[in-house]
Amino acid sequence: MDVLIQARKISKTFEDVTGTTGGAVEAIKLIDFEVRRGEFVSLVGPSGCGKTTLLDIIGGLEKPTTGEVILEGERVESPHPKAVMVFQAMSVFPWRSALSNVEFGRLGEQW
Repeated sequence: MDVLIQARKISKTFEDVTGTTGGAVEAIKLIDFEVRRGEFVSLVGPSGCGKTTLLDIIGGLEKPTTGEVILEGERVESPHPKAVMVFQAMSVFPWRSALSNVEFGRLGEQW
């Protein structure tokens, strides 16, 4: 099976620019994994454990403090056209189905 995604020694530390946490916050520490084509993977954990941060890094929306993500053999440096994310917040139209919300982003889609 082909390796689709590789995460190598991913860490993310957020600096405390507001002075509210008393220092830097380590959101993720040395994550290593790979996902092969056809596999189904879930991230499970309590609120605040770094799941969304990891997804943001994989999708190129956030840069890791250390490590790298490889998507189909290419290093992810910025938002990647092969990596998409559907947010669960109120960025969807509640009257549309999940599929219809995803399809709305296509060019030429009409209300």
